[in-house]
Amino acid sequence: QVESMEVDLALRNVAQRLSEITEQHQTTGRTLAEQIEAGKTLALELAQSEAEVASVAAERGNVTQQLQELDLERQQLQQQCAQRGRQADALHAQVEHATLQVEQSRHTLKQQRQRYARVKKKAHTLQKELAAIGERVAVLTELEKRREGYSGGVREVLRLAQQDPTGPFGEIIGSVAELFHVDVDTAPLIEVALGDKAQHLLVPSVERLVGVLDTSAQLVTGRVGFLQVDARTPAAAIDRIDLSTEEGVLGRADRYVEVVPSLTPVVTRLLGRTWLVDSLATARRLNESIGRGLSFVTTRGELFAADGMLVVGSPQTSVGLLARANQLRASTQHAAQLEEQISAQQELLSSFEGDLEQAETELAALVNDQARQNEKIGRASCR
Repeated sequence: QVESMEVDLALRNVAQRLSEITEQHQTTGRTLAEQIEAGKTLALELAQSEAEVASVAAERGNVTQQLQELDLERQQLQQQCAQRGRQADALHAQVEHATLQVEQSRHTLKQQRQRYARVKKKAHTLQKELAAIGERVAVLTELEKRREGYSGGVREVLRLAQQDPTGPFGEIIGSVAELFHVDVDTAPLIEVALGDKAQHLLVPSVERLVGVLDTSAQLVTGRVGFLQVDARTPAAAIDRIDLSTEEGVLGRADRYVEVVPSLTPVVTRLLGRTWLVDSLATARRLNESIGRGLSFVTTRGELFAADGMLVVGSPQTSVGLLARANQLRASTQHAAQLEEQISAQQELLSSFEGDLEQAETELAALVNDQARQNEKIGRASCR
């Protein structure tokens, strides 16, 4: 019985052990099945990974090729950029030169416009001056035409000479006032020195007049003076007196008069013994010393005559004849000069207008060229 119990116990132990082993085997089987399933899954994943690796490798090859292509393109772009940089530098230099040309052209154009304005203003001023002188010439011409200031006898004789050039007065050359050319400022002093002789009439010779007037005195209705051009006066020591170095002396009166050569003896005869001085004190001093026998006219128009006669105040005889004739002559010459100047200014203005138009065209072309160069720089720049 004991042994049977031991056997039963052993059998139960063996059965229990067998149950445990069976359970372990089942567990191991399940684990193995799971591991096998996991292995299959891992094999599948490994296959997928290998496919992905192969795909990545292929993609890497593509990327590497693309990188090589991009690097080549980058090198080409760098070369192009360097070339464009050089082009841009050259264009910058051209733009700087064009900018300098534009500024110079603008400065030149500004100067030309300023000069044009000055010339135009000067031309306008000259035209106004010419108009004023024209009015003055018209007034003086009318006065000369009417012989204002001349005596009635002189006007009548000149009228007869004009009407009948072959008549008894046809040889008249003209009046002293008309034929003596004197500076406008000096004319009043020369007129004082001449006195009534300023309206005397010059003739080559009085021989014919004497014959005509001796038989027909009624031809002249007023007082008229005639000066014979070829008359000769005897030389005297007084004619050799030279006061030009004396204090207060301006000069001998005849040296302030211009005439045609044939009338020079008349000027010397009328004014060779008259001197222009600064004051009556100078005239008196010279009259009582080295200038005895000479006449003097002061800058104020006073006359200290050789015979001691003193004339002061505003002259009343033949007033303004010489001054008027010489003013008319000077004004006419001045008007002619002004007309020449105005013509020159007009030509200059026309030239300036052409230059301005050309300069403006050139400036516009330079500005357009500068804009094109800037546009080229924009296209040549690397971005």
